[in-house]
Amino acid sequence: DGSLSAIYPTAISNAFMFDAGYVSSDSVWTGAGFWLKFDSAQTVPLPGTLNLQDTSEVRKGWNIIGSISDTIPTSSLGQDPPGIVLSSYFYFDSSYKTATKLAPGVGYWVKVSSSGSLIHSYAGWPKQSVAAAPAGIPAGLNSLAVRDAVGRNQTLYFGASTDADLRLELFELPPLPPEGTFDVRFA
Repeated sequence: DGSLSAIYPTAISNAFMFDAGYVSSDSVWTGAGFWLKFDSAQTVPLPGTLNLQDTSEVRKGWNIIGSISDTIPTSSLGQDPPGIVLSSYFYFDSSYKTATKLAPGVGYWVKVSSSGSLIHSYAGWPKQSVAAAPAGIPAGLNSLAVRDAVGRNQTLYFGASTDADLRLELFELPPLPPEGTFDVRFA
């Protein structure tokens, strides 16, 4: 039963998936990622069958994907066709943050160059090297950290990098989060 009332009975909103814009849904399913609103932080048990392999169908551009029943590194996701992932993987925790692992029950943003599939497998799908955002400030770039009164923060990078191999798309943020959430970016 993928209905919100069965899986997330304490949610105070519909689920929102992303398909070139936010689309409301009253149910959720594996492989896809969703925005949900709760009235407070809470632990939500996810009953059901253990899922150690799944596929997220993606379309060209930004997508929200889900995960499987155990934490896996982003580098273990298979790509079909190969090499379609353009961005880092992001999750939202008061602001967008770069992910190196996918955990159950969390939605992750990823930008792809064409429609295809991302294959999640705990058993170890053939490893494809998926670039992650470099640690620290890349050579030649400056950073600007913005923090609000309640401690939410976001770091933005700007300048001209001297690193010829730097993939700037790794620093592109996903689409704006739903209204009322913290987000800082250049315009």
